[in-house]
Amino acid sequence: MRRKKWLSLCMAAALLAGCTAGCGDSGDKAGSNADADGGGGTEAPDAAGASQEGDSDEIVTIKYVTWYNGEEELIEQFEKEHPNIKVDLTVVPDSGNTAETLDVMAMGGGEIDVWPFQSGGQFARMQKGLLLDIGTYLDRDGIDMKDWFGDYEVWGQYNGNYYGLPSLASVGMVFYNKDMFDEMNVPYPTEDWTIEDYYEIAGKLTKGSGGDKRYGTFTNPFVEEWGIYGCQVCPLYDEEGMCSFSADNEAFAKSLELRKRLDDSGYQLSYAQTNANWTLCGTEFLAERCAMTCGYSWMIQNMKDTESYPFDFENIGLCYFPRLSEDAPMKPSQVALEMIGIPASSKHPDEAWEFIKFYIQNGSMKSVADGKVPAYQKLDKTELAKLLVEGTPLTVEQGAMFFEDDLHTYTAVPGGLAAGDYKTIIQEQTGMYFLGEQELEETMTNIKEQVDAAIRAEMEAE
Repeated sequence: MRRKKWLSLCMAAALLAGCTAGCGDSGDKAGSNADADGGGGTEAPDAAGASQEGDSDEIVTIKYVTWYNGEEELIEQFEKEHPNIKVDLTVVPDSGNTAETLDVMAMGGGEIDVWPFQSGGQFARMQKGLLLDIGTYLDRDGIDMKDWFGDYEVWGQYNGNYYGLPSLASVGMVFYNKDMFDEMNVPYPTEDWTIEDYYEIAGKLTKGSGGDKRYGTFTNPFVEEWGIYGCQVCPLYDEEGMCSFSADNEAFAKSLELRKRLDDSGYQLSYAQTNANWTLCGTEFLAERCAMTCGYSWMIQNMKDTESYPFDFENIGLCYFPRLSEDAPMKPSQVALEMIGIPASSKHPDEAWEFIKFYIQNGSMKSVADGKVPAYQKLDKTELAKLLVEGTPLTVEQGAMFFEDDLHTYTAVPGGLAAGDYKTIIQEQTGMYFLGEQELEETMTNIKEQVDAAIRAEMEAE
């Protein structure tokens, strides 16, 4: 995936302030980051002292916790190739509290050796020094992060150092039910559509009332969904590394206003309802409770799991996200990356590193076959597209859209200084706006003031 201007700006600004970023780009060889200044995590053991399985008969057991099922076969393969390492697998439920559950286990000391993160959650943990700096491992094994992950490499980086390997990408696309469009005589969306077109189409597709109501669209309850359009043209950090919000920021204002208009017009399930029920786009779309949704590649995984997500329609269309305005870039797609790292408290970091490296290299093809988009770039994209859509109503051509080099990828996940505070502040302030508890201008002003204060506090602490 080519270098994206928005991402370069976002990451460069954050790095200049002393940090990095979310859902761009650094071209240095990864191994050199082991000697970089800054960073919050613990450095990996010296390469000369790293244990090499096979030097003794001792069996080391590493603890791996994930929210994904079906990892047993890959673990069995790893253990066969690494007979001195055993993997103790624990699967926790995937819910709104998954990150907190893993935090407690990781900070307990020795309860996790392999620590996965959902999209963007890694940055706050890197910043707080909870993850091991893997620069020494990268240097020892000759791994160039840019070569392995392309523009996705920044999702494993903070303050010039690397703390994990990007694993899976959530790549945004609009999924739409062609039968519902046909029923309401609404033309299918085109690549040049805007958010105003999206709003109008959502209105035309909405029908019914009460329990029989079918919404025109659906928006996820995730914190970053507030900025699903504004971040197409405006990164979250400005050139000084501070919060980009201001009361007159048109991009963020339009993004927030659109979500509230969709709610207030009854064109989508409200913010209050989605949060109360913690329902997601895959569930709502496949249950035919909405005609379209700005969804993500993981919805393909839902399509393959027909036991959990039964659906009986096949006429599914895909389109890029609507643009913020007519002068916004074409083919916008909001992305976020999962990452796998090693807790600073790990008792077996060397063995954990071997597993993570193996997981990325050998598990990517299995991941795409399960309906997930791998971050690892050293794979055939044509084959990836075929495997991604196999067993779903989507075509290979539609599958290829998730791997296009000219996607305008962007993120609404904070990844610079005060990333965790930034995310929390956005959640609190935009939530009050969507619930009608405060006006837009106050929301924008509060975010700017509070995030800037958190960033300055971290700058002073460093």
